[in-house]
Amino acid sequence: FKALMDKHSKTYCGDNLEDGMTRTPSTAGECLIWKHSELKGAVYLTVGSGEVCCQGNEEQQRLFYDILTQFTDPWDQKLEMTKGGRQLLAAESRGETSEAPKLITAGPQRVATVDPAQVAKSALEISLEDQYNYYGGMRRKWLGSASLFKKLMDDHSKGRVGINFEDGMGHMPARDGDILVWKHSALKGAVLLTVPSGEVCCQGNQEQQQLFYDILIEFTDPWDQPMEMTKGGRQKMVADSLSAAPRQITAAPKPKRAQYISPQDQYLYYGGMRRKWVGSPDLFKALMDKHSKTYCGDNLEDGMTRTPSTAGECLIWKHSELKGAVYLTVGSGEVCCQGNEEQQRLFYDILTQFTDPWDQKLEMTKGGRQLLAAESRGETSEAPKLITAGPQRVATVDPAQVAKSALEISLEDQYNYYGGMRRKWLGSASLFKKLMDDHSKGRVGINFEDGMGHMPARDGDILVWKHSALKGAVLLTVPSGEVCCQGNQEQQQLFYDILIEFTDPWDQPMEMTKGGRQKMVADSLSAAPRQITAAPKPKRAQYISPQDQYLYYGGMRRKWVGSPDLFKALMDK
Repeated sequence: FKALMDKHSKTYCGDNLEDGMTRTPSTAGECLIWKHSELKGAVYLTVGSGEVCCQGNEEQQRLFYDILTQFTDPWDQKLEMTKGGRQLLAAESRGETSEAPKLITAGPQRVATVDPAQVAKSALEISLEDQYNYYGGMRRKWLGSASLFKKLMDDHSKGRVGINFEDGMGHMPARDGDILVWKHSALKGAVLLTVPSGEVCCQGNQEQQQLFYDILIEFTDPWDQPMEMTKGGRQKMVADSLSAAPRQITAAPKPKRAQYISPQDQYLYYGGMRRKWVGSPDLFKALMDKHSKTYCGDNLEDGMTRTPSTAGECLIWKHSELKGAVYLTVGSGEVCCQGNEEQQRLFYDILTQFTDPWDQKLEMTKGGRQLLAAESRGETSEAPKLITAGPQRVATVDPAQVAKSALEISLEDQYNYYGGMRRKWLGSASLFKKLMDDHSKGRVGINFEDGMGHMPARDGDILVWKHSALKGAVLLTVPSGEVCCQGNQEQQQLFYDILIEFTDPWDQPMEMTKGGRQKMVADSLSAAPRQITAAPKPKRAQYISPQDQYLYYGGMRRKWVGSPDLFKALMDK
C-alpha cells in the first residue's frame, strides 16, 4: 500500500521522504497512517477490514482520493454519519449553513442551501454536468447480459482508444444487487453496471466520464429512474451557489493546483491551458507533429523557436496551418497553450494524448483577476440582445450578432442562428469523401453512397456528402473550403465530431440567416419577464424546445412520412 501510494503521489508532489507508516490503535483494529513529506493531511489504513480513510481539508482529501482510485477498490460497507455531519445536515435542512464555515462567508448577504427538490430527481431532468458534479456520475441503462455489455463496450471503444486487453469484468457486492466493473487497459476511470436494475454509472474525472458516456450512448438507453444527490454533491452545490452569488473581488485569489482548475478557467484567468512534459524537446516536437497531423495535415515548420523566460529557456512549437502556439519550458516541463479558446482547446486535446496533467500551483494573471472582478459585479462584455421600451415588449437583434467570426460563435449558436455548424477543408473532394467514409465507419457502419451530390452555389460549387444509414448531410463548398453540417442538432453534432478529426476550424465571418434572426428575437422575448394576458399565437414547432412542447403544447412532436408498418418496425427495433 505504501509503495503504491508513494509511486502514484510522485506525479502530483514529488518523491515521498517519509520512511514508513505510523501505527496507532483504533476501535476497529490496528491503524496505519500514510503521510507525504510535501503534503498536509493523511491516509488511514485499518488493518483487517481494509478500510482506507482520507483526512484533511477537502482539497487534500480529493487529491488523496484521486490517487487511491488508481489502485484501490470502492469501499462497500455501511457508513455511519458523524456528529458533525448530522449537525451540518440538520442545519442545511433548515436553510442554515453556519455549520459549514468553508462554504459560507461572514455577513448576512450570502446564504446558500440545497433545494430539497434537487436531492432526488428523475435522471431525465438532470443534465450530464450535474450528474457528474452532484449525483455521483453520468448514467445510462442496459438490460441485456453482462457478457454482451462487455463485448459492445470493447467493440465501440476500440475505434477511439484501441484494443482492450482486460480479460473480464470486476465484481463487487451492492445494496440492491451486484456491480460489474468494466475497465479499459488504456484508460483511467471505469463503468459500473448494476445487476439486475441495469443502471450504468460512469466513474472518473469529467473528461473520462464524457468519453464513456459517448461510447454508451451508441447502444444503451437513457437512465429514467430517480437519482439521489450524494453528500459531496450537496456540499458542492452549496459551494457553487455561494460562488455564484454577487460579491466584490477585493484581493487576488490564492494560487491553486492546476488539477483543480478546469481548462476553460485556465484559459480565462490563468494565462493558458497547461499540461506537463518530462521528455526531450525533440521528442515533444515529433509527437506534436504526429498527433496534430490528424487535425490539420503535415507541419512544415522545421524546428522550435527558443526564447528566454523567467522560469528558464522556453521552446515554442507552431504548426504551419494553425494560429496560436504551444510553449514548453525546459526544466520544469510546463506546457502552456496560447491562442484563442478554440485554438487552445485543440492544442490541449492533442497534448492529452501523450503528456501528463500539470500538477503545480497556478497564479491568476492580472487580466484574469480583472475579468473575475467584472464578472462578480455582474458586468459582461456581451451587448444586450433584448431592448425594452415603455410598457410594451420590443425585441431586436444586436447588429454585432449578425456577422461575426466563426471562432467567436458557439456550436449551439451556429446551429440555431447561422445555418449549421462549420468546419474548413482545403484538400480534394475525393479525399474528403474517403475520410468522411472512413471516420464514420466506426460510428455508424459502412457508407453505401457511391459519390457526392452536386449543386451550384453563389460563390462556387457545393458537394453534398451523405451516409446511407444517416439523415442530414455535410455540404462542402469549393473552392472556399467551407464545410457546413445540415440536419437536426443531434445529427449535426455527430457530423461535427467526425469532421473535427481531420478538418480545421472555420475562421471566416458568418452571417446570421433570416430564420436565425427570427429565432434570436423569439428566444430573447421568451427570456424576458412578462404577464400572460391572452393565449399566445401558434408557433412553428421547430422554434419550440421539446421541454416547452411538453409543458405547454400537449406533448413533444416529430414527423414521419413513411408507412405505418415501417413506423412500428422501426419503433420496435
